[in-house]
Amino acid sequence: MTGSLRKGRRGKEGIAMQQAMQSLGYGLLAILFCGGVALFCRGVKRAARAALRRVQRERTHRR
Repeated sequence: MTGSLRKGRRGKEGIAMQQAMQSLGYGLLAILFCGGVALFCRGVKRAARAALRRVQRERTHRR
């Protein structure tokens, strides 16, 4: 009987560890995702600034 209790305890601990590792994985994935979105937005911001600078240069050269 003690053998079955030990197996049951290990099983519960194993499930808890799996859930903890899964949560850690999701957390790390969320951080990577946010970093990717931030880099994407940074690129869009740079492209928009460059486009606006080109438009302003064209306007000043026309006068």
